[in-house]
Amino acid sequence: PSSGTQSTTFSASGSNFTPNSSINLVLTNSANISEIVGTGNANINGQVEIQFTSNCDLQAGSYSLRMRENQTNNLSNSVTINIEP
Repeated sequence: PSSGTQSTTFSASGSNFTPNSSINLVLTNSANISEIVGTGNANINGQVEIQFTSNCDLQAGSYSLRMRENQTNNLSNSVTINIEP
């Protein structure tokens, strides 16, 4: 989903990463503070899917969610998710 309350599980998928590379799922708030909320590994085709469950530490609001490849620091396009009260 693109929005949900605390304890919602969000899923992100990406492609065109270096095959078998380590990927971080990065969540950024409106104050531009980022945290890693999930990790995964790209498959041999450079595709990855990572899930994370929002917790009660996340305040209601809009967040940017993107993937970062650890080997190259390449970033995916971002998507916006909304945490509802």
